[in-house]
Amino acid sequence: MKWTKLGGASLSCAFALVTVAVTGAAQAQSKANANCPPGAFCEEASLEPPSKAPPPPKTDQSSETDQEGMSEPVAEDPKESEPAETHRHRHRHKRHRHSKTHRRRKKRAEKRAAKAKAAQGPITVVIPSTDKARVYVIKTDPNGGPPRVTHYEAGQEPGASKASKPESDKAKVNMKRRRRRRWGLNMHATGMFLPGHDLVDVEPGMAGAGLSFRYRPVSVFALDIAADVLVGTDGNGFDRREVPLSFSGMIFPFKGFLQPYVSLGLNTAFARVESTEYTARLAKGTEGQYNYVGAQAGLGLELRLTGLIGLNIEGMGFVRKRVDSDAKAHPEFIDIETGEASNTSTGGMLRAGLSFWW
Repeated sequence: MKWTKLGGASLSCAFALVTVAVTGAAQAQSKANANCPPGAFCEEASLEPPSKAPPPPKTDQSSETDQEGMSEPVAEDPKESEPAETHRHRHRHKRHRHSKTHRRRKKRAEKRAAKAKAAQGPITVVIPSTDKARVYVIKTDPNGGPPRVTHYEAGQEPGASKASKPESDKAKVNMKRRRRRRWGLNMHATGMFLPGHDLVDVEPGMAGAGLSFRYRPVSVFALDIAADVLVGTDGNGFDRREVPLSFSGMIFPFKGFLQPYVSLGLNTAFARVESTEYTARLAKGTEGQYNYVGAQAGLGLELRLTGLIGLNIEGMGFVRKRVDSDAKAHPEFIDIETGEASNTSTGGMLRAGLSFWW
């Protein structure tokens, strides 16, 4: 009986100790976790934070209020978090900015701005003075260069006193200046000097007139084709009619109203001679036909009276040879002392006349 009472008291003490221990542990657990409701059993678990937290879901105001006690999300890179479409659009815009189309548009805009700046015209500044006011005109350079400044006294603007011709009149004047008169017609009187013979007491010579056509492609050079008709007496005392033809080039080294020139060229001539007495020098005894080929050189002077008319005087010397079929059998010149025969002769011509140019 005594042991039974002692065992019941021991069990009561042990039960009381267990109850106290359990109650203390529950209170300590509830204090450790404020989110655990009273009377519930909450177990602690160690969770590792994720390496990359997902973006927070879109929640309403109530859900945000419930999650106030949770930790804030980790900050992310804005380039990684933006949508892929926005990222592509940004790079496309950069490529467009540096494209050729963008550069061309920029150049056109710069040209338009330069033209608009040039269209504004010069800037005029008038500075008053005790004597005379001075005017300063500032002209800007559309290409971006330094401005040009000109100044003059008031009322004396450069070029204001001179009456400016209309543009149409200026164009006509320039056309007249540029026009060069290329074609010319020369009408002249001609005299020819021939060599004489010792046995003939006659002064040989012929006179006549002629025409020449000229073409002057440039101011320093001209071509001349001339023809003359001459009558007179030759060195043998025979009556002579001759038609000389010449083709020459003329060089004008100087310009102005007084123009000297040099001529060089070739000539040919057709002559008919007659004698009142029979002579062995002529094929038919009393008449003969002479044909010549030669060259000439001369000096001349042209005095321009107007743009259309000029005076000419020219002297030239020639050398020629007889080439007709009777030249060997009936030579033109025979030396009585030595008996030598020749068909080569020299002479000179003098021309003076008028030239018309168009």
